[in-house]
Amino acid sequence: MFEYDHDIICLFKQRKQEFLDIFAKARESYIEGDWINCTTALNMALTYNQNDGPTKWMLAYLEKNKLLPPDDWKGVRDIDKKLEPPAMDYVKNNDDDFDDDEED
Repeated sequence: MFEYDHDIICLFKQRKQEFLDIFAKARESYIEGDWINCTTALNMALTYNQNDGPTKWMLAYLEKNKLLPPDDWKGVRDIDKKLEPPAMDYVKNNDDDFDDDEED
């Protein structure tokens, strides 16, 4: 996609070659599931273009996942897939637990 999409090619022509090389390395690390090296490369890329949206988005996603790819990582993720909220454990408190503090 990155090599054939006209809009992406035009955007990349406006970037410094150093940025593109580092971002390409970050993309490879991301696909391979090496998210620690991906994060390092993305932070380096930001030194060349600190306002790059895709770089910031990828960093935020990696940090949200604590730099750990999912166990079933296949090198991509479906960005249109709605993520399920985490399971919540609701603990039912007994109101009597709070009465002890009020006896003083």
